[in-house]
Amino acid sequence: MIIGLKKIYIKLTLKINNQKFKIMKKIIFSCVAVATFALGCSKIEITDTNKDAPGAINFTNYIGNVTKATDVTTPLALAGIGGFKVYGYATDKALASATTVSLLMNNISVISADDGVNWTYTPIQYWPVDSDNKVQFFIYANPASGALTNWSALTTSVKPSFDYTSPASSADQKDLLYASAYNENKHGTTDKVDLTFKHALTRINFAARTNKEGVHAKISSITLANVYEEGTFTYGAGNSTGSWSGVNTAFTNPITYPIKTTENVAYHSIDFAKNFQESNASLMLIPSNNSTITLQIKFTLYNTANQAITAEITKNATIDGSSSAWEIGKNICYNLILDDSSLTPIIFSVTSNFNWDGETGTGVTYN
Repeated sequence: MIIGLKKIYIKLTLKINNQKFKIMKKIIFSCVAVATFALGCSKIEITDTNKDAPGAINFTNYIGNVTKATDVTTPLALAGIGGFKVYGYATDKALASATTVSLLMNNISVISADDGVNWTYTPIQYWPVDSDNKVQFFIYANPASGALTNWSALTTSVKPSFDYTSPASSADQKDLLYASAYNENKHGTTDKVDLTFKHALTRINFAARTNKEGVHAKISSITLANVYEEGTFTYGAGNSTGSWSGVNTAFTNPITYPIKTTENVAYHSIDFAKNFQESNASLMLIPSNNSTITLQIKFTLYNTANQAITAEITKNATIDGSSSAWEIGKNICYNLILDDSSLTPIIFSVTSNFNWDGETGTGVTYN
């Protein structure tokens, strides 16, 4: 039997791209560059804030920049989306040799009633007294509404998992986060459980340019078809990355990338523009190695007088996920060159001299 008496301190720290961030007494904003795109980083720290309740787990929260719709950039914003959820399992020994598992924290909602200053939950839980007993923590945050279902509990041989269905609309997609901590116990008055948050989905964006000087474009639409809609996520061992399985059912209709159809996409010889993206445009999709994803983009080309020089052009491409997979936590930006190979400018040239003919003298007769 596992009996809890001692206080649990829990500290949550977001770790992205193997960089770890701790936040104390202030909000810090950080970004990790990945290839040609930026990934926002968020930090959460949970510590004891209720000195009048010995043995209780209490929370305070600091958070930086969580990417994507709606962006969670402050404790106030995290409070506004409902905080995060905690599962905790008590085991008689370290998990590898445990013979019993009992539920300690059952999908506990950690919320704030004062705009992110203090964080609370019920019922209050406690550390096991026996030093052989351990607690296994599994946390998720910011799922899309109704997307996360069928939680499968921890056993001595199987890690927890859940089913996830990605919303079809970009506006409804969220940056799903997860964390875990294994074999935790109370060893001193200041020990804290250090949870490392990671991104569970793949983030997709687009950038574009034209390749003819003096020519700009307006994009009508960008869509992705044959994108997988649902799958099962399983927590990894220790701090290792989780994994997806059962990812094989595609959305019925193409996914639309949110754009501003009135924005001009300019010419540049190297750089790709993102000015046509709507705010929070990122697609948050289930990772896969799908080799049949198809991209379609529609656009019209214009000259410097803003006169259309083409009808609407439709381009199609296949995104081969078998060679460049949509990996868990990966942030991908596809660079699009907007061109019409049949478009040939009218060019004038002067190739010969145009001197006057030789002068001819002609007499004049007076009246």
